[in-house]
Amino acid sequence: VLDMLGSVTRTALQAVLAAVAARDATALMQALHTLDEQAPDYAQVLEGIASALHNIALLQMVPDAPLDEAEHWRELAEQLQPEDVQLYYDIALASRRDLDWAPDPKSGVEMACLRMLAFTPTPDSNAGQTATSQPPPVRAKKTPAVSSGTTQTAPQPQPQPQPQPEQPATPAPASSITDWNSLVARLPLRAMAAELARNCVCNQLNEAVVELELPEKLKHLLTDNAKRQVQEAVQSTYASAAAVNIQLGQAQGESPAQRAEAHAEEKQAQAQRAIEEDPLVQTLQSRLGARVRDDSIQPEEDPN
Repeated sequence: VLDMLGSVTRTALQAVLAAVAARDATALMQALHTLDEQAPDYAQVLEGIASALHNIALLQMVPDAPLDEAEHWRELAEQLQPEDVQLYYDIALASRRDLDWAPDPKSGVEMACLRMLAFTPTPDSNAGQTATSQPPPVRAKKTPAVSSGTTQTAPQPQPQPQPQPEQPATPAPASSITDWNSLVARLPLRAMAAELARNCVCNQLNEAVVELELPEKLKHLLTDNAKRQVQEAVQSTYASAAAVNIQLGQAQGESPAQRAEAHAEEKQAQAQRAIEEDPLVQTLQSRLGARVRDDSIQPEEDPN
């Protein structure tokens, strides 16, 4: 795919991915503008991004891999985290699949790249807030002197309540969490680590040990960084002393991701049945020969 795009467009793709790696939205839009000036086939652009990310992931896992254009992607392979590369690859594939639904191909590619920026990990949101968390100092107002025989003193300022230091988060009582699905819903995870947790099947869950199993076909989710994040999240949310083990295997049970998918499919089926049984729809079908497009039916969102 990269060969089909040509060297000029390939250079533009490098600039796009470099901007994503640098988390620079301005540089990203400039790179996309430069790409647009070449009037590319945007479907091939997304395929080229996916191919480039494949090369980057391969170089991260096998630095000496015999790639024809390894020198073009080696620097990005060193800048990007492996789990982010996997996430960006999924975004590129999904955006290529959904490109026909975009208002136009150009905006479809732009949204794909902006989505990569949106899902890039950011520093701790609590960092840097200490300076603004303290209340402003209170100054005592001076009382003007009064020319009488009595001596008046300025009122003393009332002591201001001092902010209490934040208490460290304590794990939820183990008795309040009965299964892996309910625990996953509480874990403060995102991106690759969240996908790892959602796709694991839990074989054992108690305060001493949490045994998780990931299907072999999803082994790309089991990066060291994602695994560490899941372990720390389980310990901080569930049981601080729990040993969290994640292994590859057959994973015979139902994972949170599978349960969510089954729930979504059931909701979709219910929505389709509701449309099919609607009297107005039935009238339009019988009198005018109207047809309902299944892909146009969307179930209602679950209330928060």
